[in-house]
Amino acid sequence: MQIKWNDRPNRTRVPMNQWSKSHWSTLAYVEDRTVNDQGLICWDHLTVSHANWPFLFAARARTNQDTTYDAGKQYPLVLRSHPGGTPNVVPGHCEVDALMDMVDAGLIKIQMPKTNADGSYFLKPNGQPLTGDEWASPKFATGFDEARLMAWASFSLTERGREIANELRAWKASGEQYATFEPKTTD
Repeated sequence: MQIKWNDRPNRTRVPMNQWSKSHWSTLAYVEDRTVNDQGLICWDHLTVSHANWPFLFAARARTNQDTTYDAGKQYPLVLRSHPGGTPNVVPGHCEVDALMDMVDAGLIKIQMPKTNADGSYFLKPNGQPLTGDEWASPKFATGFDEARLMAWASFSLTERGREIANELRAWKASGEQYATFEPKTTD
């Protein structure tokens, strides 16, 4: 079975010219994870809506069991504000939705877990096996298994993503804030 990352269908897509702190800090985090951890995201370090991304929320080591709380509602994505105005937000959206906007913009790629040579088990991004009774054989994986495997996906920057991440790193190194960053090209 070919497994794939599944975006949520009702997500509001945000174009790059509207990105602000939420998106740019998330891009900086992805860049760090590609350099330091084979692109594996630690879901504890992002705001994750349990209503919109339940399997990624469940993959967190520290989960808030209060189901009345949702990161997408409590901490929605902050967008670029109008001059002199208050920041715009996308209610119900979290930093995982920002990741999907980056995929849409061609800045990052997502690689779902691969299998070992004979296809008997899935591999973590570091090449270690995902084994145990809780993991289905790749030969019999279902949509449920596919959703659970999303937590083990590997993220990488595209060439364009690296260019913008480099600009962002230089911007931050000069003392500027994520919220005011504007890449040289947003095509």
